[in-house]
Amino acid sequence: IKNSLASIKFGLDMFVKYDVDRQELKESSQELMKTVSETLNLLEEYLNFIKFHFIGKLGYETIDLYQFLDEIKSELLPFAEKDNINIYIQKSDVKILNNKIWLKRAIHNIVFNAIKYNRRSGTVNIKIEPSMFGVYVSVSDTGIGIDRKKLKTIFKFFERVDENSKGFGVGLALSKSVIDSIGGKINVKSNENIGSEFILYIPYKPKEITLKKIASGMMVSSFLLFLGISYFPIYSQNYTISNNGGY
Repeated sequence: IKNSLASIKFGLDMFVKYDVDRQELKESSQELMKTVSETLNLLEEYLNFIKFHFIGKLGYETIDLYQFLDEIKSELLPFAEKDNINIYIQKSDVKILNNKIWLKRAIHNIVFNAIKYNRRSGTVNIKIEPSMFGVYVSVSDTGIGIDRKKLKTIFKFFERVDENSKGFGVGLALSKSVIDSIGGKINVKSNENIGSEFILYIPYKPKEITLKKIASGMMVSSFLLFLGISYFPIYSQNYTISNNGGY
């Protein structure tokens, strides 16, 4: 948060000290607003983390799965539109009982990767298939695929689909930790230069979810690192991680 505020201050200082034309002012203001929004989201993440820490057990709510996935699509649409990527969701009236915040985090990461590693003008297909005790949600793309050697380690921390991409290799690891913690499963199938498919099994009603169960699937330092770097300021900043996971 401190780094983001420093970036915002720097941007505002530029407006005060230098003459800025109307177009540059508009573009810079949009970037500053984006950083403000992301900083507020980060603060909300942190407050939720603290709340969950003291509550110990995460609450459930009824989730309309199609509407839930459509919310994720709407949030990620700006990223998809940059590369003319279409996102399709199979219609469904399936409802599940789950913790919306953490389940959203898990699926959001997978859909985001399907966009990030896709081809220009590609597609992302999200399918819903009910079963006796739960529902299968598959997210497939027309992207670069995953190297066969990486398929066995893709859910480990700091593993990335593409070594040349930006990122820390934390998103898929968190997704797996969340899905495992609710009694679900996650698998991946992929062909290089053709695309990938992530298949999630989500029970209609999960077993008891605690933050401890989610965190136990992750190194504590990685968990805190993920919460701390989910969003980035518009100007480059240096992050220093201590051995105990602090900042």
